[in-house]
Amino acid sequence: MTYISFVPCTSTPTECWSADHYSYLARLHYIVTKAHHVLGSTEIAKSWLIKPAIALGHNPPYSLLAEQTGFSAVNELLIRIEYGVYT
Repeated sequence: MTYISFVPCTSTPTECWSADHYSYLARLHYIVTKAHHVLGSTEIAKSWLIKPAIALGHNPPYSLLAEQTGFSAVNELLIRIEYGVYT
């Protein structure tokens, strides 16, 4: 699977190697993998990640991954899509 990073680290090298940045990359990798599994292809998953989602307050899923609460919301949405729960 192709690994993508929507938000490259533009800070100092020290911040790019920080635990926060690594946590973000781990959450992004998990969500891209899950979206690929749920939606059927990497290209569809990438497209879904950048489009605003009503269920996420009209925010694109990738924009919420910097925080654990946003990651949980995106993961929950993917689980709901996977099982056909739309409410």
